[in-house]
Amino acid sequence: MTTDVLSDLLRDELLRARRAGDRAIAATVRTTLAALANAEAVPADVVLENAVAEGSEHVAGARLGVGAGEAAVLVDVLARVGTAQ
Repeated sequence: MTTDVLSDLLRDELLRARRAGDRAIAATVRTTLAALANAEAVPADVVLENAVAEGSEHVAGARLGVGAGEAAVLVDVLARVGTAQ
């Protein structure tokens, strides 16, 4: 079963649970969908490797790409966490 098929089945189940007013099932299905989406997310180290470091001629210090401006901060935080252990 692919993740797309599983996600579709879970979304259908979420809709049924919400219509039935079953909050416990709805919360569980929502949590499962979130975990599945997180598992499919691109790892942070891949994002950092692919972050474009070029700036903009219009904005000083600008970075291209979603989250690229935070990449340097994330690298710094990861370095601090690594040295703290």
